[in-house]
Amino acid sequence: MGIVRKVVEWAGNLFSGGLCLMLIGLGLVGKITGTGSFQIEMLPWWSGQQLVDILLYAGIFGLIATTLAASGKFRLLLPVWTFAVLVAMVWGYLISNFKYDGYDQFRESINLILAQVTTFGASVSQALRKA
Repeated sequence: MGIVRKVVEWAGNLFSGGLCLMLIGLGLVGKITGTGSFQIEMLPWWSGQQLVDILLYAGIFGLIATTLAASGKFRLLLPVWTFAVLVAMVWGYLISNFKYDGYDQFRESINLILAQVTTFGASVSQALRKA
């Protein structure tokens, strides 16, 4: 059971790290292009330069949290990060006024939410594990 736990924890770290790199990339693209009309439909609360800053700094925070947890130095920050991402995904995809183009897009968003639930569970498991 210990091997399965470690595999799930590392997969969660990889998923979280990939998400963070994507957020940083989106933030950097927004910074470089300097667009004032930057918008992501599932995040209707922010737009423009505010959204760019939030994506960039949230990605950096998440990458730091993931790196610290993976190295075993400070594991308690990762569950906070993964829970915040989970709340944003659930709220953005299921509670907000996000419009789906069809069943396939809805299924993809549910799959992303389930992957984030797994990542959150892995991060909690990793935080509670003894060194």
